[in-house]
Amino acid sequence: MKTERLKVFPPFLAIILCLIPIFGASGCSSEDKASNAPDTLRYDSISLSQQCEGSGIICENENWRLDWDSERKRVSFAEKATGIVWSPMPTEAMELVEDSDGMLLKNHPQVESDLLVYYYDPNTLDEKVALSANDAEENGGIYTQRLKNGLRLIYDFAELEIVVPVDYTIEEDRFLITIQPSWIADNGENIVTAVALAPFLCGLQNSREDDSWLFLPDGSGTLIAPCEIDIVGSTGMAGVYGEDFAVQNYNFTSVTQQMYLPVYGVKKGDSALLAVIDSGAEGTALAWNIGAQNIRYSTVYPFFRIRGYSLVEAPRGFNSPLTEIKVFADQISTVPLRVAGYSLSGKQADIAGMAQTYQDYLIKHKGLAEKSQSQKIVSFRYVGALVQPSFFLGMPTTKLYSLTTTEDAIQMTKELVDELGADFDLNLTGFGNSGVDPGAFAGGYTVAGSLGGEQGMRELAEELDTLGLDWYMDFNLVSFNKSSDGFSRNNDIAVLPNGQAAWFSSYNTVTRKQNPDRFFLLSRNQLSNAAERLVEKAADMQLSGISLSSLSHIVYSDYASNETGVSAGMAIDAETAFQIVRQGGYKLQAVAANDYAAVNADTITGVPLYSSGYDVSFADVPFYSMVFKGFVPMSSVAVNLCADMEDALLRCVESGIAPSYTLMFHYDNTLITNRHSFVFGSDFYGNKQRIIDSVNQLKEYLESVKDASVAEYLMDEEVRVTIFDNGVYAAVNYGEGEAYTAYGYVPPHGFITGRRSLEN
Repeated sequence: MKTERLKVFPPFLAIILCLIPIFGASGCSSEDKASNAPDTLRYDSISLSQQCEGSGIICENENWRLDWDSERKRVSFAEKATGIVWSPMPTEAMELVEDSDGMLLKNHPQVESDLLVYYYDPNTLDEKVALSANDAEENGGIYTQRLKNGLRLIYDFAELEIVVPVDYTIEEDRFLITIQPSWIADNGENIVTAVALAPFLCGLQNSREDDSWLFLPDGSGTLIAPCEIDIVGSTGMAGVYGEDFAVQNYNFTSVTQQMYLPVYGVKKGDSALLAVIDSGAEGTALAWNIGAQNIRYSTVYPFFRIRGYSLVEAPRGFNSPLTEIKVFADQISTVPLRVAGYSLSGKQADIAGMAQTYQDYLIKHKGLAEKSQSQKIVSFRYVGALVQPSFFLGMPTTKLYSLTTTEDAIQMTKELVDELGADFDLNLTGFGNSGVDPGAFAGGYTVAGSLGGEQGMRELAEELDTLGLDWYMDFNLVSFNKSSDGFSRNNDIAVLPNGQAAWFSSYNTVTRKQNPDRFFLLSRNQLSNAAERLVEKAADMQLSGISLSSLSHIVYSDYASNETGVSAGMAIDAETAFQIVRQGGYKLQAVAANDYAAVNADTITGVPLYSSGYDVSFADVPFYSMVFKGFVPMSSVAVNLCADMEDALLRCVESGIAPSYTLMFHYDNTLITNRHSFVFGSDFYGNKQRIIDSVNQLKEYLESVKDASVAEYLMDEEVRVTIFDNGVYAAVNYGEGEAYTAYGYVPPHGFITGRRSLEN
């Protein structure tokens, strides 16, 4: 018989509230905050009680009803208007099915688990995972507490001595699933390090064929078809906003796209669910488990890291199969971990409906608003300089190699304006003292003398302003390797959980080995100071706009304070810096922007056109572009650096965004040893005529959709049709043969555009 823990009072919540003041001290230094930061509660200090003995409706509002099944220990959310039900366990799995021999097939424990809990095993020095279906429901207990708008389930992993409370609530047009990390309890040895919340909320039967798929915001966005791969299937994980730069990576394997949006979803025939990571996204990854025969369901789900770590290589002779060891922080992140679910049905149950739903979410909760600027027909990125390996008296050294001076930039721009007009914008990258490489902080807040210096930049500024162009100079406010401009390698660096300086290295994409460089991460509490310093210096160079590429898409931890551990608060810190720039009177350009940067930017460049091409993906979709189109002017990643430039241009047409090109004026064969791959495809005169031909071909279409939003998006195996809210459409054929659409025949690897009546 299963043994239950003693049900005694006071309730769990009351005990939590009693303990909160312990963590509420103020006036501490950064060191004190780190050493006295909150940890998980201790298992033997809590008591649990049961409040909901029976099944039934827990609460409801105009849109949702929350039900509790006490026998199955299951919460479900029913949308009143449609009758669609969503639950941490797929509704299809509620009823067991028979196999070919007529025997009932039990669900895999993962499918029936509301929660996966990861904990540190002190014996193996590794992370292990506990499933709520096995380790709480069967070998512990699940306790309930009523909330004003929902139900709290308290999962007791008794044998591991771990307790995790999860709140299931409804709110207006959505439902919420929330964990407060500071309410988690463990025994101090099996310390909780991460949780996977509702891992099969978006579960999909492997054999399902009725227009069903999973959505992952990888790069531009990608769809995953339900399939059966093998016994264990295919699994993976990627950071919602990219990987934490403070964690050393010893296993560089390939270059992949980044995720930029904290969303994921599932489509099941004529219904769909968009899940938004509403809180705690900075330290979160999206995981997938696809095509496992023993599980019978595929899924995408969030993996929330609550305790940060340093990754160190195992010393030689260390008695462990691990090649790297995670050294965990003493403190946990106290940021709430929350997933919001939005149900879609009918025509809205597709990728366009998901994009519209997330767009509405950003408007309501994150301040997304239409920008005053219009989208350009093309965008250019000029690269100023880079650090090139060299030799001095036979000794290895480095030198700054000039690629594009301010004088060169004037010449290039005049030639482009003569051919294309002035309907484009510029991003000046790598014009500081260390070029595109981290060196002196923010490139010394100046322009390298070999590129023209600040006087050259003022002359360039005057010319660009005369031509009527929008232009931006890019600054790295995240990493550096030399003390300068008031920022010191000794005092202003983010720290790891063990107190050591946080740094990262670059990688050689050919050898896939770590380069011998070392770049330090700026202390998170200095980001606003760095932005203020930038605004002061920008006036000396007469800048028109400022680009903050690194701050647009990089997240990193700083364990000098608990508030910035596990990348927590990165969005807020970045937004503060963005606002300082804009309040200083400068337009802001974001590059390959995470959603919080995109919302704050006047324009975005480096918008992804592709996904990473994982083997589980079956189609790329322009989800990123669909979300921000019509709100923020956008341009793509550099078309001339894509493997297939013609295909990249087709994706710009599909998305309705401007193509972008990375250019430099000088190339020399000595650059063949440089780690930056862009040097091999960015020569100005080698690209000029192709740019002119391509932009002139797309000019009329791009002008017609400058400020339009996406209204509909249709797709089949090879053809994509994007319909904008002003009636303009684009049909793109990626196939080898001619394709017929309702708008006419589309040539292979080609497109057609037009305008339909808004009444259709």
